[in-house]
Amino acid sequence: MIYSENALTIENLAVLRAWADVYNVATIRQNEEKTNNQNSYLLIHVQSELYVLIHHWLAALTDYAFLILPNEFGGGTDENSHDGNFYSAESNLDLTRIIYKANWASIMQATTQWLGKHHYEHKTLAANQKLIGYRQRDISMTKFITSTLSNKIKTFPEKKKDIFAMLLGCCVEASSISISKQTDETIEAILSSLINLLQSEMAASQITMVAFIEILNVLQR
Repeated sequence: MIYSENALTIENLAVLRAWADVYNVATIRQNEEKTNNQNSYLLIHVQSELYVLIHHWLAALTDYAFLILPNEFGGGTDENSHDGNFYSAESNLDLTRIIYKANWASIMQATTQWLGKHHYEHKTLAANQKLIGYRQRDISMTKFITSTLSNKIKTFPEKKKDIFAMLLGCCVEASSISISKQTDETIEAILSSLINLLQSEMAASQITMVAFIEILNVLQR
């Protein structure tokens, strides 16, 4: 009687964001100072968990990408909802979107930082073979964004194009939202994520000149 689907979503995303915040602070300070300071020491302790966290972060971002899709493209609606990785069809989706929007930017920043550093190619176990027993939605409904997850062990080269496209799409969509509707912290995380994406080796091969121009137009507006 006290169980709440949305409370479970809040708890899971709070944990994932906390890890992301620690990783973001540690990597930023390390890049700024290039010394073995306290933040570098902190990064060493976080490093061992990142090979599990990266898949959970991607799972959360896959949920977010699905939730912000327009209805005509299969975005989550109460009338035709499906289980996400960290929310269920029984969740209040309006509240679920609010929860994800409050947490996704920090997770995106950490994810793009890690993937860029590893060239989108590091081999790890699929997330649903690890500790968090999150749900996997109907693959036929969301084949594009759920290509980031699988029951099989894969290397990032087999799916990195889809991952890159999903992450870039989320950042560009967020960049088109009025600044007055977002916090300074969120804006900073989004811009940092865009920088991570555009500086990666994937950008040169996956983003056309037309797409680059459109990104610049979005940022200018």
